[in-house]
Amino acid sequence: MAGEDSQIRHRRTAPPEQVTVGTLLDLVIEDYKQNGQKTLKHAKGQIEHSLLPFFGEMPAGEVDSDQIESGSSGVRAVDSASQATPPS
Repeated sequence: MAGEDSQIRHRRTAPPEQVTVGTLLDLVIEDYKQNGQKTLKHAKGQIEHSLLPFFGEMPAGEVDSDQIESGSSGVRAVDSASQATPPS
């Protein structure tokens, strides 16, 4: 029954204060795998190199627009630095 399915899913759900952004990003990668997304490799790279370092341990319920803006700025700076041509 639908009610029983809902109860089972509810029991497997972590308390909101324990859910990190990293946990949610792991679910995104898992979803890409299960659905055969062609962009899995690209998404995985973006998540592992850009999002997880800044947001990974952050409780998901505490992320706000200021943190997203700050994290986006940091990601752009890291990406720019990694693409810079080394001095000769």
